[in-house]
Amino acid sequence: QVARRLHRTFAWLCRCSIMDLAAQPPYQSLEGFAAKYNASCFCKRVRFWVSKEPFRARLCDCSECMRLHSAPMQWAALFEKSDVRFAQESLVFLRWYNAKCDAVYTAGVDRVFPCKVQCTHCGTWIGDEGRDVFVAFPSLFDFVDGQSAPQFPRSFLPAYRIFCRTRALDAVDRLASFEDEGRTPASVADFLVAVAPRLDGRGHKGQAGRIGVLG
Repeated sequence: QVARRLHRTFAWLCRCSIMDLAAQPPYQSLEGFAAKYNASCFCKRVRFWVSKEPFRARLCDCSECMRLHSAPMQWAALFEKSDVRFAQESLVFLRWYNAKCDAVYTAGVDRVFPCKVQCTHCGTWIGDEGRDVFVAFPSLFDFVDGQSAPQFPRSFLPAYRIFCRTRALDAVDRLASFEDEGRTPASVADFLVAVAPRLDGRGHKGQAGRIGVLG
């Protein structure tokens, strides 16, 4: 009887925690939300949507991302949290990890920013959550179907690299490299790449197609 009562109390607390979490972005209801792209974890128990293009996309070479993701870099697409929504049934499969505090949060209302979001079932890292920004990983979106090479929208393609001093793989990708979060170019060449218009037909601010006038 005592065990049953404790179980009911625990279940009630879990429901209250989920309800409190569902009142906060990006975990609110989908009502009135116009989804543009959808994404999911590997097992698809965690699903979420975004309503706009990312306002920034980049590669991160910091050692924290390398170790947490077991990968040479992190490919990130940044969204305002108000432009992201999770499926309500997915909230019970989420947990949060703050690397600075080395703390795991199973109740979302207790999480401390910035934190990483993970599926508790398959272990997929879903994204990084800050106070106002949600950092999603483009490879989780439905552009990846396992049948053919993914076709990512231009807004999801990385525009530069950050924390390049700890880069693990030295790839030739023509992206500007920065020593920090995007303020200090690693070299004069990187500065020029960052400020010069793109001339390969994939330029910024109307530069697309300009290469034709040079030929």
